[in-house]
Amino acid sequence: MSRGQKGPNRAADTMDWSASVLTTLSSDTEPSVLVTFPHAKYIFNVSENTNRAFLQNSSNWKKIQGMFFTQASVQRMGGASGLLMTFADATIQKLNVVGPPGTGHYLASARSYLYRNTMAVEVTDVPLTQSRDTQPKPVLKDRDISIYGLPVLPDTTSTSERSPSPSSLKRKREPSPERPSKRTGAPAERMDASSVPPDAPSAEVDAPANATASANLSDVTLDSILAREDFTPAMLSGAHTTEYIQRVHGCMFSKQTQGGGKKGRKQHNQQIKGSGPYDANAPGEPDVFRRGSLPPGFHAQLPPPVNVDPSTSRSPPTLAYVVLGPRIRGKFDAAAATKLGVPFGPLRGELAKGQNVTVKVQNEAGETIERVVQPSDVMSESIPPSAVLILDVPSPAYIPSLVDSFMKAPLYSRLRSRKEEDTKDYATRAIFHKLGKGVLDDSRYVEFMNGFPEQTHHIIASRDHCPDPITMTSAAFSQLRLNVLDPDIFNVPKYSLEAKKPLKDIANLPPSTHVMTTDTQVHIRPPSPPKRDPYAQDKFHAVCQAPVELTPATREAFDKAQAVVSQRIAEGAVPKLPGADVTVLPLGTSSAVPSKYRNVSSTLIRIPGHGSILLDCGEGTWGQLAREYGTDESAPDNVYDVLRDIKCVFVSHLHADHHGGLSTLLAKRRQLDPPPKDPLFVYSIRRVHLYLRELQMLQDLGIDDPAGNGVYGMLSEGLHWRNTGSYHINGRYTLGGSEEWTDINLTTKRYRQMCESLGLRSFFAVDMLHRTRCYGCVIKHNDGWSISFSADTMPTDRLVWAGKGSTVVIHEATMNDNERELAAQKAHSTVGQAIEIAEKMSADNVLLTHFSARYPRLPPAVLDRSGESTARPLVTMAFDHARMTIGTMWKVNTYLPAIKQCMEDSADADDEGVDASVTVEADVVS
Repeated sequence: MSRGQKGPNRAADTMDWSASVLTTLSSDTEPSVLVTFPHAKYIFNVSENTNRAFLQNSSNWKKIQGMFFTQASVQRMGGASGLLMTFADATIQKLNVVGPPGTGHYLASARSYLYRNTMAVEVTDVPLTQSRDTQPKPVLKDRDISIYGLPVLPDTTSTSERSPSPSSLKRKREPSPERPSKRTGAPAERMDASSVPPDAPSAEVDAPANATASANLSDVTLDSILAREDFTPAMLSGAHTTEYIQRVHGCMFSKQTQGGGKKGRKQHNQQIKGSGPYDANAPGEPDVFRRGSLPPGFHAQLPPPVNVDPSTSRSPPTLAYVVLGPRIRGKFDAAAATKLGVPFGPLRGELAKGQNVTVKVQNEAGETIERVVQPSDVMSESIPPSAVLILDVPSPAYIPSLVDSFMKAPLYSRLRSRKEEDTKDYATRAIFHKLGKGVLDDSRYVEFMNGFPEQTHHIIASRDHCPDPITMTSAAFSQLRLNVLDPDIFNVPKYSLEAKKPLKDIANLPPSTHVMTTDTQVHIRPPSPPKRDPYAQDKFHAVCQAPVELTPATREAFDKAQAVVSQRIAEGAVPKLPGADVTVLPLGTSSAVPSKYRNVSSTLIRIPGHGSILLDCGEGTWGQLAREYGTDESAPDNVYDVLRDIKCVFVSHLHADHHGGLSTLLAKRRQLDPPPKDPLFVYSIRRVHLYLRELQMLQDLGIDDPAGNGVYGMLSEGLHWRNTGSYHINGRYTLGGSEEWTDINLTTKRYRQMCESLGLRSFFAVDMLHRTRCYGCVIKHNDGWSISFSADTMPTDRLVWAGKGSTVVIHEATMNDNERELAAQKAHSTVGQAIEIAEKMSADNVLLTHFSARYPRLPPAVLDRSGESTARPLVTMAFDHARMTIGTMWKVNTYLPAIKQCMEDSADADDEGVDASVTVEADVVS
């Protein structure tokens, strides 16, 4: 039956639906659950690597209509920006985004780089004051389902709105496992609106520091406030903040709101005049997005989020979700209707809709009488609505609130009921539990689980009770094969197939309790137990513990390459370079979007005895580090030790593939126990710092921690290689703001501190030629080695001049040599152009990276320079997880033909790259 057909069984086309695990709790992902109907999909939580996980497994993002978050945090929302751009480019035209207070603020913090005019997005911050004792209202309702958001609060005196149970009062409050140690860095003139509901009038606020007097803004419109000459977003609070954030969202996703034509362009130019560093008519910026009219203050810092209490930073509120499917009508028994005398036509339709009808029939005596026919006379019993629950319980402190809600609210209490009258009306089929440390060990939670009907399947995500299998299995399988070639350079990613604590050790769990694994599917209608997706692709785990099988051609190529390496070492024909023991570890080598084999941009530089530098930090960087070094805290050089050792993160520009993993990295750093001894310097442009400070309003990232071991900003605009210590006063590289933290003296002071801690002679920024403001850098060490980093750029002599004689040039090589025109259009370099720049610099090595997604494995042009170990510069290709040192880069050059053969022999049928002309970077002039 077609979707639009009407009749007794109109719901038949939506009877079948399911829930599945896209990602589970692992080293590189957080749980993400898909609920799938024939006409729509809904995704719950989008951590980093969710976008890449779609590429890895058999799921797809077609028909997604809603994105739901249990927390407004980087752990739950870290992959949202990248996935939203992917959805828009995949022609999804409208999307609902739902989460707890702060969700809209989180999304708005990405406004400088997240823009699509092909999609409309409606954002809902669900208040935490929903009544537990009345019928709740859904946060989203469409033709077939209703989704309810259920606030779950930790049991603390500062946040609980109800008296805790006597048993919970006896328990010591346990912090969330994802807690920050304390909140710092809030704006000095913060207007606290944490207690004001979104629909309440704004309270009187103080004007910003540069205003002459305070003003009562509660009884004026937002437009009146925006029209003030001294307006800054910091003036806003309450309902005004909510409305302002909604306008920001409208500028980010402008399918229905963007102004057009000459009038729209005039308004746009008036709005941006003098408001930021970009010149709308600047040369060298082809194919950029130019937005329509922007609200005043668009490029200034956002006001504090409404209804977000800074005191809850340790234990943020969460939202549980109830997905309630349709009630399926029983089948219409045409034979029974005919026997009862119901004629064909409208009366049968009324019966199908549940209405009694009266018909005239003849009795046995031949008399005409009226008979009342009830739906139950001609309809089989209807199937009650099925329910799926998504629960996020960070610590045992949240258990009382969760239990309380399922006891008092009629709908939720009936879902957690074994009474026959309740199970006839509702059928709870599956519950996805995201549980923090200690929750599953708490008898109260086990008792809560056992309150649900026996047919309920419980899918558990808990770090203590889940193994840590590989998520990106295609990349891991490739690495496993290359490990045979050189186990020192190509390390097998760290993983574990055993949980720390087996579920069977938990007493009294419901019988149908399962560990959450990627690709787990639960059919809700028709109901069936959880099972693994039969189409899931996983080459790695089936062979990871057995001898690796290679084709004869690959084995021959490996043997030949290894023989060449051994001969050169024996002959002493190995380059002697300064900094030979400095590690250069590519963590992401793909341009713009990740692929099955490559993550987006990031490179770790480890300097023995001094610390580490991270060059760019694309989404998934933390996961790449965790897979490289492992999460076993008892092992030497584990990922937490590596994270403590990172002293600088250099972020070149605002494209998401270069900074989308930074907030997660900072959040992970904030959780370290013991904490780092040294500070971490974030070296980037103003808008990256602005973005981080706005996230700091939601979650403590350690910015400006007075303890001295936090996160401290340095502005690239003030560390230019030719003009260090001052900002440009005009052009596209002007600062664009005058916040307190942009003080040039602060940047230069921190710069000196960073150089001293890393043993550097200098570390300057170099302005590059890209479609947005972008800096490369040149790092010079006191030991005599130097590294130049191009970031994203067309070929430019600026890097040549600044980095003359570099030991290593890390240069983007997005396009193949036959794509110079396309590279120029996208403001990128070809492989040959990158090598030419390194030749001009008289560099010793050039490490090519940032390859277009149309080459998921190997750009052909790189192979033309393979094996030339005596050439200058020596050309090396970057692979994710290829752990090189400056002294072993020549090996990777020698291995290139063998690597090519290995990848050709193990290629998948679906390894084609994407069209390089697809818009994957939002270059925004606004």
